[in-house]
Amino acid sequence: MIRIALIDDSPTDIEIGQRYVKSYFESREDARDMEISISTYLDGPSFLSEFEEGKFDLIFLDIYMPGMDGIEAAKNIRQKDEDVKILFLTTSREHALESYQVFALGYILKPLISHKDDLFSALNRALPPGALKPAALILRIPGNETLKFPLSRIMYIDCNKSRTATIHMKDKEAPTREMFQEVAETLSDDRRFFECYHKVLLNMDFIESMDDESFRLTDGTVIPISRRKKKEVKNHYMQYLLSK
Repeated sequence: MIRIALIDDSPTDIEIGQRYVKSYFESREDARDMEISISTYLDGPSFLSEFEEGKFDLIFLDIYMPGMDGIEAAKNIRQKDEDVKILFLTTSREHALESYQVFALGYILKPLISHKDDLFSALNRALPPGALKPAALILRIPGNETLKFPLSRIMYIDCNKSRTATIHMKDKEAPTREMFQEVAETLSDDRRFFECYHKVLLNMDFIESMDDESFRLTDGTVIPISRRKKKEVKNHYMQYLLSK
């Protein structure tokens, strides 16, 4: 999933920005099946009241806003998150130097309706080829057929006796011909998935509750927590909750 925030005091520019961003991702081959989340805010303070490190992948930030301008909002963002990508929206080029001081990727001139190509170019810089995470796993199953497994529907993945991966979804499970370790490596950059027990890769979005020994998933499945890695597993899950 790509998580985007759009902060602008103009409802019209928010509506156009949302439409253009969705159009951009629909035009990219590597993003057509990807989940795109766009959260919108009309001012900096309302955004900052909800913002936490790791919550967004990309932030569009209008510079000229009443109360708190975009430069000041960006300084607050950088105090919490040094890595999130920021693109400024502005009617003037005069803040170019300040945009670099908060490590912004650049700025897009408004009105957006006249600068769609600039918006697309900025998104290409922010999300170059290879930067987008896969929306699904395409895996071989018995019989040499292949199936697409949307990541958002995978509850957990475990390893059978032949060291291949079995995919567990809410309504079904599917053995595959892919080695568990190779599947785990494919998902190593997806923050939802974590190996909470030996050869069990859990999608933390499906955790309903946690006790000292295990996680209970939304369908009632109980997944054990590794005794050896108990502290690491619990800390990882709590950090994930805080960043959502």
